[in-house]
Amino acid sequence: MAFKAQPQRPYVIIPKHSRRPLGPQRHDRHRGLHIQQQDAYLNHVGQQVHLDPTGNGEHWVHVVYCDKYWDIERESQAAGAKLLQWDWGGGAPNQHFRLAYAGDGYYYLRPAHSGQTLEVAGAGRSWEDIQQNHLNPNLGQRDYQLFRIVPASPDYLPHETVPFRQYSDLLRDVVMGLTGAVPKVGGLFKGALGVFWPDGHDQDFWNQMTQYVEQRVKQLLKQEHIASLKEALEGAKDILDEVERTHQPNDRREKLHGALMAANFVKARFKREEEGISVLPLLVAWGTLLLALRLEIYINYEDLHPDEKDANRMALGKAEALRELQGAIEEFGRAVTKARAKAVQWRLGKISRGSEEGRESGGGRTRIVELWRRDWVTDSYDGWQQQRSWRSRSSTTHDRSNEPIMAQVLAHRKTQVQAQFEAELDVLLAPAYLWPYVGTANKPSAQLKAVVVGPFARPDSPAFGALAGTLRSITLFTHPGNQPHGYLSGLHLTYTDGQSLRVGSCAGTQQELLLNVGEYVTNVRGHQWDVIEQLTIETNQGRVISAGQVSHPSYFEAGLDDAVNARLTGISGHQKGDFFTALSFHWEYTVVK
Repeated sequence: MAFKAQPQRPYVIIPKHSRRPLGPQRHDRHRGLHIQQQDAYLNHVGQQVHLDPTGNGEHWVHVVYCDKYWDIERESQAAGAKLLQWDWGGGAPNQHFRLAYAGDGYYYLRPAHSGQTLEVAGAGRSWEDIQQNHLNPNLGQRDYQLFRIVPASPDYLPHETVPFRQYSDLLRDVVMGLTGAVPKVGGLFKGALGVFWPDGHDQDFWNQMTQYVEQRVKQLLKQEHIASLKEALEGAKDILDEVERTHQPNDRREKLHGALMAANFVKARFKREEEGISVLPLLVAWGTLLLALRLEIYINYEDLHPDEKDANRMALGKAEALRELQGAIEEFGRAVTKARAKAVQWRLGKISRGSEEGRESGGGRTRIVELWRRDWVTDSYDGWQQQRSWRSRSSTTHDRSNEPIMAQVLAHRKTQVQAQFEAELDVLLAPAYLWPYVGTANKPSAQLKAVVVGPFARPDSPAFGALAGTLRSITLFTHPGNQPHGYLSGLHLTYTDGQSLRVGSCAGTQQELLLNVGEYVTNVRGHQWDVIEQLTIETNQGRVISAGQVSHPSYFEAGLDDAVNARLTGISGHQKGDFFTALSFHWEYTVVK
């Protein structure tokens, strides 16, 4: 899936090889200045941009502080053409950039007009300019052509950040550290908290994680609830600091329980479904820290109760601490499961259908009356919309309400969104899948999850199924007889095990993608109406193939959240003559449970 930019949020763009953020020369405001990599400055507006969507999967990169836009000089198609800041170009394609996922949290930035990719000139590490160029054929030497895109913050330097996937993996590692652990008193919870708020360092994991989560599900979150969570955990952290300075076991026990009470202060509120939804992605981090604290109390039970000489009572007390830990795991797991279901319901509730109708009278003596009706489906979450109109004197259809079509559009939009949103939640909630292993010797395993995104367009013709396996090649066909638009007319998929799927009219113009070792399809996008008009396929190695031509503005993205690193495994759909009346896309990714 393409990078999911939050409107009006400032971002910093950083090359992988140098970790030096991009900005205009001298941070000046004049047009024509080169964009270059620079030293990192704390919260410097000259190194911050907004990513404004164009509506077709590309972005304008807006340097807000001077109201200029990224621009390839003179609309050049040549390799080595410089990246500038320039006045708004009225939608000129040399100001459109595709943020194509390369895996592990990094992106290729592709100027739409040339199809090349942005890079740091000469792979330098100083104050080099940014330019467009062809992909380096040596995959292992492309770090200067890869970029991470991070939310800007006044709290940390941009080069100190890492991609969200690494944050997600780090939090998962915190949970893994709670399995089979034998810590010193205060060590588990203190260590977990240290991940979120490192002492003596300006990088604030909690704030950064919150901003990454907002980038995905901002409308779901409530800032006052997030602040309550953070305040409770910071109170617990302060008490744990005292544990570090306390040597008497009884005092340490009391302070550990005090830290548990402080962290638990907001538990009742966020167990309620309506408020749990508002912090759902961060509820996992909070639950992880509480489990760390309960595990610590259980493991160190004997050391924390030195005055208890009765072995039977000691065993009973430790058994009770274990039951409390296991009860907390079940309790938090149920809370997350309920909140997740409510979150999906909330997301689908953003999709709605509407209509309006009326009549118009013509001028002159005859005063001809024409009836009209407009039907639409909208998604208020991201602004997506599809609409159809009918006029009694000019429409080619007798169905003035477009009833069957719009009912189908509504159902399909909900199906597409649910598949994609569930994958986002898998990213945000991944650590919770590991909670059942806390305090045990058992280990989770990597499990493949299959997801279908679609259908897109209108499935009203014979269906074909998807094959399963590892893709070897993909060929897309544009039939010349479909002019003037040249819609997608055929596709041919081959697999590493020898399977093959050929559908449609495989003649005319074609583009083939023979996948390299380690290469996989990261995203599919296109344009739809009654048929699939245009299709584009992108890989983690920056390669792209397309078929068809854009003739209608109904754009779609069929990929999953970048952080799951999903791979396309197949395509199914409906095909008739030279057209695909619908396509669905089959993905696979790994979930550790």
